[in-house]
Amino acid sequence: MEAALNCHKVVFSYDGKRNALRGVDLEIPRGQFVAVLGPNGCGKSTLAKQFNSIVTPDSGKILVLGHDTSDPDELFFVRSHCGLVFQNPDDQIVASTVEDDVAFGPENLGLPAREIRERVDGALAAVAMASRAKSNPANLSGGQKQRVAIADIIALNPDIVALDEPCAMLDLRGRRGIHNVCQRLHESGITIVLITHFMQEALLADRIVVMDKGRVVMDGDKDEVFSNEDLLTSLGLEVPLSVKLVNALQEHGIEVGPTMSLRTLKEELCRLYSTM
Repeated sequence: MEAALNCHKVVFSYDGKRNALRGVDLEIPRGQFVAVLGPNGCGKSTLAKQFNSIVTPDSGKILVLGHDTSDPDELFFVRSHCGLVFQNPDDQIVASTVEDDVAFGPENLGLPAREIRERVDGALAAVAMASRAKSNPANLSGGQKQRVAIADIIALNPDIVALDEPCAMLDLRGRRGIHNVCQRLHESGITIVLITHFMQEALLADRIVVMDKGRVVMDGDKDEVFSNEDLLTSLGLEVPLSVKLVNALQEHGIEVGPTMSLRTLKEELCRLYSTM
């Protein structure tokens, strides 16, 4: 099966002097949930913009479902099949009501009114915002605005959704809402690429890619990546609290599995306590 995203030796510079991306090789299969981590300035947000052709490689190539992001003739295909959610939803919202904002993309595709209505209703239901369809986005919370921004993308029926630090401006409750949306999208078969600096948030993903200075320096599953605490620390990244707890318990002879989420860790500890 053709990969959802394929990066081959991608190099990019904003100013022609310092490369933001330095030979990135990365292949993401369809349906995978990938978290991209790294310190500020490592190139992770630049990579997300490449997926949607906001910027394109100076050299190398990125393919979205086999279509070259650098080819102007492929721009419509790329942006129709790979949606990008920005860090600040105010950069994405354009209409005076939620439903009109979500309808904006499908209308520009020239879809019939009935299909637009169906897509808007489906997208708002997917992000639990159907009750605010008539609301002015300006009156919404940050988390609600971000869910509307995600609904804008869902209404285009994309195969891939890239989210560029969607929780950076949100409180804990807002982040949890976005996490739930990401998990539902993944369960529906959509390929998810989550750019984040929240280490605990990365545990939502099937696979974790770590970047530094424009390069991929780690790529693997959660156990593999978070077991390399020394490298993560050297990059200024902290191992998630749940992973630290598991490691500490194992060091003291308490047998717990390689549990990563706080919820499942809590369940495992309760199970162990009940057997004591």
